[in-house]
Amino acid sequence: MIKHDPSPRPTLILTRPALQAERFARAFAARFGDCWPIVISPMSRLDILTTTLSLDDVETLVFTSETGVTAFLRLSQRRDLHAWCVGERTAEAARAAGFRVSVGPGFGAGMIEAIIDESPRGVLLHVHGLHMAVDVARELMKAGLRARGATVYDQIALPPTPQALSLLMGDGPILLPLFSPRAAQLMTRLDPLPRAPLHIAAISPAVARAVEALCPRQIEIAREPAAGMMLDALERLIAAQPEWTATRA
Repeated sequence: MIKHDPSPRPTLILTRPALQAERFARAFAARFGDCWPIVISPMSRLDILTTTLSLDDVETLVFTSETGVTAFLRLSQRRDLHAWCVGERTAEAARAAGFRVSVGPGFGAGMIEAIIDESPRGVLLHVHGLHMAVDVARELMKAGLRARGATVYDQIALPPTPQALSLLMGDGPILLPLFSPRAAQLMTRLDPLPRAPLHIAAISPAVARAVEALCPRQIEIAREPAAGMMLDALERLIAAQPEWTATRA
């Protein structure tokens, strides 16, 4: 029996920043094989909004993304502070920079609960972007902790690459993992909207709601907001389309 490459397989379009997208592409290939077409088309770029960052009385930094770590490293040489990180991937970036790290469960509300339970002394500084899913500093202050936020970066929207745009406006199926409400909103602002059959892996119910305007063929929501869970969501999408993985004699 001779096995042939299945056809047609969908294209995986990754809209995360390049480094994160490349890492996820490698994880996808390790899970599903290297014969799936993958296109990387970041939908945003990092723009640092300030040249100064006040760390007066700050004892703990709070990072809700790798991007927050990257932005802080560009603004300060301080590495002697404790860092609370939303999940393991952000924690890896903070550890690599030299911070002492505590790790949350992978989502903002869970990290906030963990910080409140620990009740750290001193000021907590949430280093964040212009667009926030959760106002971490406000929630911590409501619990009686000393906290403030610092808006230090924006993620400037980028148009799809010509290759990605051609695929989104074409007839072939697309696997589209979306890792934030912001990414979902940017996708729904495309004009015209994508016409391709979209099979979307959403990192949260909020993302799933945001992409309803795209009329996707399928949506699978990650059971936890983590890269591994997004791969699981993609696996469920793939399993629902047996022609993508069928072989013929």
